[in-house]
Amino acid sequence: MPDHVTPSRVRSLLNLRVGLIVLGGLVVLAGGAYLTLFAIVGSGVLPNTKVGNVAIGMMSRSAAQTKVAAALDERATAKMVVTAAGQPLSIDPASAGLTVDVKATVAAGGRRHATPAALWRDLFAHHLLEPVLAVDSAKLDAAVTALDGKIVGGGHDGGIKFNGTTPIAIPPVQGIALVHDKAVAAIRAAYFTTSAPVTMPVKSVQPSVTADEVQRVLTTIAQPAVAAPIALVVGPTTLQVKPAVIAQNLSFSSVGGHLVPAVNSDGIVASLGANAFSALETPSKNASFDVSSGAPVIVPSVEGGTADVAAVGPGITAVLTLPAPRNVNVPSRGIEPTFSTTDAEKLGVKEQVSTFTTHHPCCAARVHNIHTIADIVNGAVIMPGATFSLNQFVGPRDTKRGFVEAPMIEDGLFQNSVGGGVSQFATTMFNAVFFAGLKDLEHHPHSYFISRYPAGREATVSYPNPNLVFQNDQPTAIVVTTAYTGTSLTVTFWGTKYYDIASATSARYAPTTTGTVYNPRPDCEPASGEGGFQIDVTQTFLQAGVSVRTHLLHTRYDPEPIIICGPSPSPGSLPPGGTPPPGVPTPAPTVTPSPTATKPTH
Repeated sequence: MPDHVTPSRVRSLLNLRVGLIVLGGLVVLAGGAYLTLFAIVGSGVLPNTKVGNVAIGMMSRSAAQTKVAAALDERATAKMVVTAAGQPLSIDPASAGLTVDVKATVAAGGRRHATPAALWRDLFAHHLLEPVLAVDSAKLDAAVTALDGKIVGGGHDGGIKFNGTTPIAIPPVQGIALVHDKAVAAIRAAYFTTSAPVTMPVKSVQPSVTADEVQRVLTTIAQPAVAAPIALVVGPTTLQVKPAVIAQNLSFSSVGGHLVPAVNSDGIVASLGANAFSALETPSKNASFDVSSGAPVIVPSVEGGTADVAAVGPGITAVLTLPAPRNVNVPSRGIEPTFSTTDAEKLGVKEQVSTFTTHHPCCAARVHNIHTIADIVNGAVIMPGATFSLNQFVGPRDTKRGFVEAPMIEDGLFQNSVGGGVSQFATTMFNAVFFAGLKDLEHHPHSYFISRYPAGREATVSYPNPNLVFQNDQPTAIVVTTAYTGTSLTVTFWGTKYYDIASATSARYAPTTTGTVYNPRPDCEPASGEGGFQIDVTQTFLQAGVSVRTHLLHTRYDPEPIIICGPSPSPGSLPPGGTPPPGVPTPAPTVTPSPTATKPTH
């Protein structure tokens, strides 16, 4: 042992080490005890907590709220009994905006603390919580006002009522009423604190309309009011308002101690009938565009007019005391058009943007449908950024809207259906969209090539699908006009021209051959058939003669079958060897189209 380490020094070091070990153990024990205490107290409601007699200690807050709500519900919703001048009345707490705020009640118990001493108090303290009440002041005010109206002997002002055309005086009556603010305070204080009747403070009420005022109005206004008819002058027309109608629509209200008459305009107007004021009705006209000169010219909007029926009551009120004859001129008020001249001027419609014409044979039923849909679309305005859906704009093609039966392609066969043929319009409009350079969102070529349409640049529609949808992605509006003859249809777009469009069509390629089908349906349309093919159309957008972009349309046409109307011949009807004679097509299965299939028109 070195001479500088004495035995006493060694003992001191040993004692220190032992002391540190003991202290460390005590710290560990204390830390464990703290964590145990922290866990026992928990993160929910503090131990030994009650709301009234409802124990909720150490429950989760949501469970405690549910328990408190269930325990207090009966008392919280029980009707409160009140008395006013000895008269028993009642108030429903819920209707009066009186409730127990269960969440706030539970939260008032606080949460566990962090220090050991506070945790110890949290574990053994007894927390008694009072219910936290919530009051909707507006509902309570309304409930007290309603309560005031139920008091017997509440009194009232003098007034006048009619028995037929005879005015009758209602004398004023002195009575009592609740002192509103004090009644509100009494109910708030009593809610959930007592089940005993709550006495409402009352006061004496003197009527503001006296018997003299009632008599004055009776003789100077009410009696003259129904002494004779009143004439309403509606433009060149005169309408008589009979005394009985006047009496039914005349009322008196108290204003500053006086009875003031008022006539119900709606009641007078209803008694005269819906068409009584038609002489003042002039329809407004929206602005439009006249393109007959080859350039769009704005046709100004026109303001319309209608009878100002709201002025009828005040007009009659003003002449009630006058002797007969009494006349009231019904004024008119303007009706602004929904699309004004100013609106039209802002659209940027100044030139023809595109136009396209397709041709068709005359006189078929489909031509009527083409003209009908063209009339519906004519004048459509497509605002910048707006999407135009042909099916949404036109709606169903049915007989109520003037469409008739005409052939359309259904399940690969030509069948008659209401609205058939409107794909001629869809194709014409699609080409106007194409040459205007607008954004094509949806179009569907026919399944078969139809020679009167440009190959690869045509569209079919039916309702609700397939559809023709495009967007005006240009900064100015587009106005659509349509025109037709017995053999042609033209769709023109007017606005501001931003592009010249060039169209280049490829040669037909990938040909497919046709086949034969037999159609036994009575509305069968025979067809000679044609082979299918594929084709591409390139759309080039030009500005100042320079190409800015291109767009490719690829179309595949199915072969159109030879359609023979009638049932398929039986195999036994063929000559020996199974080969039909020249000019007789090879038998094919009879095709019965599905009635639920999509029906593109052609």
